[in-house]
Amino acid sequence: MMHRPHPRSGAVGPQRQQGMVMIVVLVLISMMLTVAAAGSRSAQQASRYAAYATDRELAFAAADAALADGEADLSQGARAAQFAVPAEKLAGLHGVYAGPVTLPPSMVRRGRANVQWPAWRVANWDDDAAVVAPGTYTGGAQPPDRQNVGGQAEPRPAASARYLIERLPGMRGLYRMTARGRGRLPGTVVYLQSTYRLPMRAEDAAGREADLWPAGRLSWREIVAWHVLQHEVQRQGRAR
Repeated sequence: MMHRPHPRSGAVGPQRQQGMVMIVVLVLISMMLTVAAAGSRSAQQASRYAAYATDRELAFAAADAALADGEADLSQGARAAQFAVPAEKLAGLHGVYAGPVTLPPSMVRRGRANVQWPAWRVANWDDDAAVVAPGTYTGGAQPPDRQNVGGQAEPRPAASARYLIERLPGMRGLYRMTARGRGRLPGTVVYLQSTYRLPMRAEDAAGREADLWPAGRLSWREIVAWHVLQHEVQRQGRAR
């Protein structure tokens, strides 16, 4: 009588081996897909960061050009002579503020005191009656609002740049210049600010006019906490 050999303990049949191989393959494919998805997300994030950095450079360049144009407006523009006057005579000049300003009564929250703010913090930067477009008083060409990029009309950052001028108290001929530049992407905005001094002239002992000091920029900064500063204004008045 013949006896069949018993399978060894722990032996795995061909079908079970194929099933284990399939599981391992699926796990490896899943890992590869996870790594590929992570790499794709990283590439997309890097692309977005690069696009934002490029757009911010455009906004910065637009604000910097507007700042320089505003300083030229002060020193050599069509109305340069009007800036070398007492502050009270500056009233009515487009985009020029003789000192701190208050919010319109309609914008002040009930029960809040209407305190004074620097003009650059409360001005409506989208109102061309309150701010100045570069080239308006310096003779520079104003770029068109849009440009052709890849067959599509996109906003031109330089066209949305604006500046305003504030007379600072104390020394005569001392002004603060604030400029805004925008990029092509929504929310990409840069604000720059400088302190500018007009030349001071006086007669010397021989009766000849001489410069006590030349015109020039005294300081410069980027306003990086713009939204925080605006929130302080909005806590007193209603948001525009």
